[in-house]
Amino acid sequence: MSYDITYFKGSHRNTKGGDCWSFDVFKELADEFKVCAKGAKHSAYVVRGELKNGERKDANMSVSNLLVIDGDEGLRGKELCSPKSVHEALLELNINHFIYTTHSHSASVNKFRVFIAATTYNKQSLKANNKSILKLLAGKDCKIKNVKEMGAWSQPWFVPTRDNPEDGLFEHYSFTDGNDWESIHVEENKTEAETQTSESRAEGGESLDELYENIRSGKEYHESLRTISYQYIKDGMSAANCKAILRTMLDGSSDAGSERWKTRYNDIDRLVDGAVSRKDDETKFGEAPKEYVPSNVPSFPRGVLRTLPEPWPQIYDMYESVAREPIEALLVPTVLSSMAHFLCNKYQTFEEKNLNLMFLNLAPSSSGKDANSTSVLNGLSKKFRVGAVSDPFVRFSQYYTTVTSDTSFMEAFKDNDFFWVDTEVTNFFKMMSNSGGNASVSGVSTKIIEVGNGVGLSAKKKAGKDGNSEGIPNPNCQILFYAQPDTISEYLNMDMIDSGLFGRPIMSISDVERKGRPRMFNNSKSRRMTDVKLDEEIMKFCIHLGEISKVTNIFIPHTIIPTDSEIDTLEEWYGREMWPLMEADEVMNIILRRIGIPFEQTWSVIIAVIREWELFKYGKVETKSIGCEKLLPLFEFWKDCKIYAVKELVNDNVDPLVEAIIGVCRDIMNKKCQPSKVGHRNAIKESKIPISYLYEVLKNRSKLLKSIDLGHMGLNAKLNITIDGMVKTGTLSKVKIKSMECVAFPLL
Repeated sequence: MSYDITYFKGSHRNTKGGDCWSFDVFKELADEFKVCAKGAKHSAYVVRGELKNGERKDANMSVSNLLVIDGDEGLRGKELCSPKSVHEALLELNINHFIYTTHSHSASVNKFRVFIAATTYNKQSLKANNKSILKLLAGKDCKIKNVKEMGAWSQPWFVPTRDNPEDGLFEHYSFTDGNDWESIHVEENKTEAETQTSESRAEGGESLDELYENIRSGKEYHESLRTISYQYIKDGMSAANCKAILRTMLDGSSDAGSERWKTRYNDIDRLVDGAVSRKDDETKFGEAPKEYVPSNVPSFPRGVLRTLPEPWPQIYDMYESVAREPIEALLVPTVLSSMAHFLCNKYQTFEEKNLNLMFLNLAPSSSGKDANSTSVLNGLSKKFRVGAVSDPFVRFSQYYTTVTSDTSFMEAFKDNDFFWVDTEVTNFFKMMSNSGGNASVSGVSTKIIEVGNGVGLSAKKKAGKDGNSEGIPNPNCQILFYAQPDTISEYLNMDMIDSGLFGRPIMSISDVERKGRPRMFNNSKSRRMTDVKLDEEIMKFCIHLGEISKVTNIFIPHTIIPTDSEIDTLEEWYGREMWPLMEADEVMNIILRRIGIPFEQTWSVIIAVIREWELFKYGKVETKSIGCEKLLPLFEFWKDCKIYAVKELVNDNVDPLVEAIIGVCRDIMNKKCQPSKVGHRNAIKESKIPISYLYEVLKNRSKLLKSIDLGHMGLNAKLNITIDGMVKTGTLSKVKIKSMECVAFPLL
């Protein structure tokens, strides 16, 4: 994805001859607006996207990745907020943006412009996105009037100028390390009148303004929140944005902090997820959206933890009781990884590794991936706080972060604490596939492999303000990646199988259980937290395990060693089920040889919990073995998931010309090819590869071209089609440097 603007010289009367500037990184665009030039109010300007033929009219711009908020007036005639307060609000919301004051800004009157990075949207969706962002900002006490210019698709936005740029009144703020706004998508055939009607009047008769007032005044919460959330989701808003807006609404309520307010605040996730489910159900009676539907998905062995000795059945029942929509295949990793955390300082595997488990939960949309998120742990924490002396889950869930880069991954670890690292992994896989040898991304994959081994985490580059991050021996790190199957299919190829991201983790591919209308009834009958009764003895045991997790460096960890019969069982199964597959397929060999680590880790966690339970309850250990045959169905499922993902989801049909183009691009960037033209050399210094030079290098490699089937096309035609396809998938991006057409790797 790139952030495109079209730049025009002169005033807004100049509508032709615009120059498209394309930025692969939002920060680069933000930096372009840091400097205020000397000039009149109406001078050079930009439009929010790429205009065909450089002519400013709506029909010439198909999509945009930028939203623009015009800070011109406050709501209802009130004073406009400051640009700094808007920056702080967006910073708190973790939304990428930059802000600059305009020519009319003064010491007494605020005038500014906000550019927000967004996922791709079209003209039809512009107004809906503007309204959603303004509502979100209003909830942070930044009330900005929705002026008509914001709704103009190819509106000119003037660059920073002042009569005297040195007068100290120009302000610029930016934040580029967060998330892009997740755009709302309005159906193209939906009329403006229909859009306005759905936005102004919600289901049931009350207007949205009346529902907002119910929340602001504290008059009524539940029905208003439920109706608003459904209307937002129905209009195309993402669940994440909907939840954020509802929270800001409640934060602004006059009744904030009351018990009924807290109850509804904690209920937002469930309300919005219910709205998503309801919309999904209703689409089944019309034209359902195209969605990945898995086939031949491995079947999860139901009740596997309930077949184990005490206390495993009780522990699992406790976890399941607080899950919003528990699906066992998604809940099991949460149970196992939290138990591994509690025991990490007291036990290690027979290979002398800490009890670390890694999972990649691969599941389609609306399959309940959130059942494995921190909601489970937070739900347990809430129950434990009632009458409990301490809560073992607080430490486990409080360090919630995301993995997006090498630096953020390293900064996530402080003082060997545990962190639950949770990410919708689309962007991460995309980074890996588009990295073009990017050092940061490669560094992350290496570190994840090291953590997966349970040996140590090395710091290989600077991270954070304090310089080099220190290495962490035996880190207690569980990494839970969420990913939809089409993400794997689109972004992972055979060359990346050995990256560590795909092979190390155990994969739980959820089957889609909830189909059609019954889902609505399931939601309406879901158990409330207040109705859940946790077994007091199990609660005390979990507190005991939580105390174990706090003990460090006092004793040598006990090593869990399987019996000879258990080792024989595992080896016999491994030889029977795994070796034939590994010998027949090189990729399967890479993937399946890594299954040994999860086996060892899982068995060690399970037997260690049983031993601790017996010590806790009886004062002695009686269970020396659990019989590996009880776990074989689980191992079989994980093996089948890996095979399924490799065979069904990994894209191994890469066009040879695509690989050739990437290879030549890398050679050019690594200075293995030296252009003679000054313009080409200057472009390459900026990590941009002139297409004409790319063609030149390719044409000089006759051996390479002989291996590529051009069919009935000429080389230039095939190259143009292939490069355009790579641009559409995000493998490359197209940019212009002084009218010279170039391509670039997005991360460079």
